[in-house]
Amino acid sequence: MSNINDPCLGCAIVRGDTRTTGGVLARAPGFVLHAVASPSPVSGWVVLTSEQHVRG
Repeated sequence: MSNINDPCLGCAIVRGDTRTTGGVLARAPGFVLHAVASPSPVSGWVVLTSEQHVRG
């Protein structure tokens, strides 16, 4: 069984390896605000991702 955190989409977005349609909107110490990575039923959906990976 594969681990859902590997590869981590959030980490790929933070590193710039993966680009979302809306892109990265803002960076702050420790965090990145970006558009949701997949099509969403909610227009303007954004995600706040930590710059350091946290396994969950």
